[in-house]
Amino acid sequence: MNEGRLTHRCRPNVKRFKSRSTVTRKTQSALIRLITGHNNLAEHMHKCKLNDTPNCPCLTGRQTTEHILLSCPTMFTQRELMFDKIEHSFIKHDVPISRRELNLTTLLAPSLDNTTNSDISLAVSEFISSCPIKI
Repeated sequence: MNEGRLTHRCRPNVKRFKSRSTVTRKTQSALIRLITGHNNLAEHMHKCKLNDTPNCPCLTGRQTTEHILLSCPTMFTQRELMFDKIEHSFIKHDVPISRRELNLTTLLAPSLDNTTNSDISLAVSEFISSCPIKI
């Protein structure tokens, strides 16, 4: 997916007031870096010619945002905790099963009701803050 389009889907309207957040600025910055694709993951560093390989140290694929959030075995425990929190939110807010998709867009740009979107964003933020990989 084009990073610009994903960024627009995540933040279509930038508000001019300061909002109070439950996550740290460092975590917010990491989340924005994942959304835009301008991050410290191996694939982007390889594109910038700052890394020899785009592959993840887990040796199962390229180290991309999608890989880290959805399939990297290094992040299995953190990912399962994130998915459990999101599934709990789906159940709590009666999200139809047909809308309970867990993919990159759902994690970075949820498009459900506001409370479910907040729960998903918080779960992803907690995943990022527990991530041992420099994003």
